[in-house]
Amino acid sequence: MEQWNYFELKKLEHLLKHDKNKDLQNTIKETKETVQELEFFSLFHRFPSLKVHQEEKFQIHEYIPKDILKNILNASFCFSKIEDNTDNPIYPKLTKPLLEETKNFLLYLNDKEMVKFYQKYYYYHQGLLDYTYLQNETYSGITRSIYYPIYLPFISINKTQTYEDMVTLNHELSHAFYFQYDAINSKRSIFLRELEGKFFDYLSIDYLYNQKIITKKEKELLLLDWLSIEIQRFYEFFMFHCAYISYKNTHHVNFNYCVRKGMEKELKWDENAFFSIIPYTDSYQIAIYLFSFFTCLDLLEILKKDKEYAMYLLKEIRKNKNNIYQNLESHEIHFFEDHYKTLKKALQSFPTK
Repeated sequence: MEQWNYFELKKLEHLLKHDKNKDLQNTIKETKETVQELEFFSLFHRFPSLKVHQEEKFQIHEYIPKDILKNILNASFCFSKIEDNTDNPIYPKLTKPLLEETKNFLLYLNDKEMVKFYQKYYYYHQGLLDYTYLQNETYSGITRSIYYPIYLPFISINKTQTYEDMVTLNHELSHAFYFQYDAINSKRSIFLRELEGKFFDYLSIDYLYNQKIITKKEKELLLLDWLSIEIQRFYEFFMFHCAYISYKNTHHVNFNYCVRKGMEKELKWDENAFFSIIPYTDSYQIAIYLFSFFTCLDLLEILKKDKEYAMYLLKEIRKNKNNIYQNLESHEIHFFEDHYKTLKKALQSFPTK
């Protein structure tokens, strides 16, 4: 999920506050135009790995809280001997209008507050949903949370005309909804920023199966792909951390050292892959995805027993303002204390080397 940087917010603030008499629709129209105008600048801001020097990337790595870094790296034993998933699942073509299908999905969840949010979003804020073929396909969807003069989440979806669009919209809509509860100024709560997105990805795939839109085999392939993305992120994160340690000790990246550290954890990569990944790795962002993913797995275990309670816990967790671990413990999330039981269970569906 995208957050506006300081300069973008100032520009939006000036635009949306210079005439307080304008109605909401005009505000939305001008906001959307400003979003499009800032697209190039925002894209540059969105991928800091494209504009920072290697040394600065390692400095950014140090901003990851030590306990979160430790818990991510300690998961390495779960990923050893896991083969990459080479299957590319294909979503079926949409048979209903996208917004109607998403409305049906939310009714299926039976979360009245979110249904109400969506209805308001659709009828009054529909100008803030951009559903087109994007020239830039570096992302499937993105949500920008704008607070001037009211909370207006702008969602952009890369159209495929398949049910992948519904999964993407549900993912971004979950950000738009749950971001209301986020502690913007908390340096630690940001590491749960993708929790609702990963959770709604799973719920969406489950919905497609329950509605008989996809088969059991297709569901398994889609969930395998859902897991495979995080496995790749973990490998990239672990490689980058090894490169960081090497650089910190010797002021250059020693590939042999990184290979040795990987072999100790039974993780392997070749030199070409290593040096092609490191320059483009944003370890801080990957840490957000991985910590959110690990947390999501525990939440899914609760979902299997009580869907409404799992939805309630998600909302309570996203209200976190200070101590992430205390917040998670009080809501039955404890992946870092049970030897990653839920992660190991999830990875059982992957073939081993």
